[in-house]
Amino acid sequence: MWEFPNMPGILIESEAKAAIKSLGFDKIELLRTKNDVHIFTHKVWNMRVYGFKSEICPGIFTWKKLDDAALPTAFKKLIDSLDN
Repeated sequence: MWEFPNMPGILIESEAKAAIKSLGFDKIELLRTKNDVHIFTHKVWNMRVYGFKSEICPGIFTWKKLDDAALPTAFKKLIDSLDN
């Protein structure tokens, strides 16, 4: 399964920007923020998602079209909620 870059904890905006920069992105513009919860059978996952754009994309990532990527349900749910 594919996944989006993620960090432990719930980051505030300044922490999210620093985390994104630590992955090699630069000139970051945060576009939107979404808080959500995903419930597994035995665990609750509280998530904060930051959508962003950047002029520089590090080469450590493999990019896929969303239609072609097998994503965990939690990530699919987030994509759907960001579109609304």
